Amino acid sequence: MAGLERRYGIGMPAEIFFEVRRRLKTHHTLICCGYGWGDKGINNRVNQWVRRDKKNKLVLLHKFPEELRQMRFWRKNRENYEKYGRLEIVPKWLQDCTLKDILPYLKD
Repeated sequence: MAGLERRYGIGMPAEIFFEVRRRLKTHHTLICCGYGWGDKGINNRVNQWVRRDKKNKLVLLHKFPEELRQMRFWRKNRENYEKYGRLEIVPKWLQDCTLKDILPYLKD
């Protein structure tokens, strides 16, 4: 996996990671939907961001939250994220959300 992560540092992936990192430095909420949590490099970066600041919060739009137990990343991190108020789960897919569902998380 480390070899794959090294490729994040060149070309288009590097540009994307740079931009994501730049934006995460100025925001305290990350809303995720449709990501399978199987990419260790991305997961590590999200985890670092969540833990960097007490104000940082991850909002998951996931219609079937119980499925998260099957994902290694969430078996490892969910309890701590919830314990410290760093995780909100909206039991809907983005396509099923209204502005009312998302608006409370867009304040930063």
